[in-house]
Formats: sequence, C-alpha cells, structure tokens
Amino acid sequence: MKPDGMLVEPKFLARAWRHIARRGGHNALADAGTQEPALAAYLRESLAAAVGKLALTGAPTPVVQGIHEELLTVALTCVQALRQGHYALWKDTLTGTPLARLAEEFEGPPRKGRGQSRRNKRPDVGPEEDGLVPPD
Repeated sequence: MKPDGMLVEPKFLARAWRHIARRGGHNALADAGTQEPALAAYLRESLAAAVGKLALTGAPTPVVQGIHEELLTVALTCVQALRQGHYALWKDTLTGTPLARLAEEFEGPPRKGRGQSRRNKRPDVGPEEDGLVPPD
C-alpha cells in the first residue's frame, strides 16, 4: 500500500530515467525548459555553481563533468517523475479545463493504420504525451 500523498511511483521514475538517458541530460534539460523555463534555468545555474565548487577543489575535469551529468540526470528524473505523478492524480478531472485542451494537443491526430492510440490501450500512462517522455 502506498502512503497518502505519494505521487511518484517506481514506474514513473524508471520511465523518466530511460527518457533522460536516451536524450542526454542537456537535451532533456532543453526539453524541460520549453515547459518550465524558470525551473530549467534554476537547475542549470545551481548545478553549474555546485560543480564549479567541485572544480575549485582540484577535482579532475572528467570527474567534474561526470558529476554534473549525474546530478542533472537525477534532478530531471525527479522532476519528470513528479510531472507524471501529478498527471496520473489529476487525469480524470480534466474535462472542460485548460489542461484538458492541452492534453488534446499532446495526443495529436490519430495515426493511420494503427487502430487505437497507445493512450487508449494503456489509460494509466502518465504524461508521455507532454513530449518529455516518449512512450516505450
């Protein structure tokens, strides 16, 4: 049983991590910046400051770069998993709201020759439709 208020399920973390790993941290950060520019800028600047301090300690450049990529992956995975959790929580309350219209944009036109959309086959799937996490 999951605790009250739990939004992030393990499947959301796994899906988000796979997407970030495929896209690469910097490309995923750019993608996130289209949806959440203030959050993306905060992540970019905060991570640069943190690894800058690490570099000042004399850590080798490859280590500093690796730590930056790892921290970026962790942060973006958490943000994306939270987005998926929020979507899963609120998806059934979308009717007639601006979020419902936005969800329709994410779905796009039906694909030819494919029958039902992936969304109809797996109604518990999160915001893969938001362009940040493609379907598996």
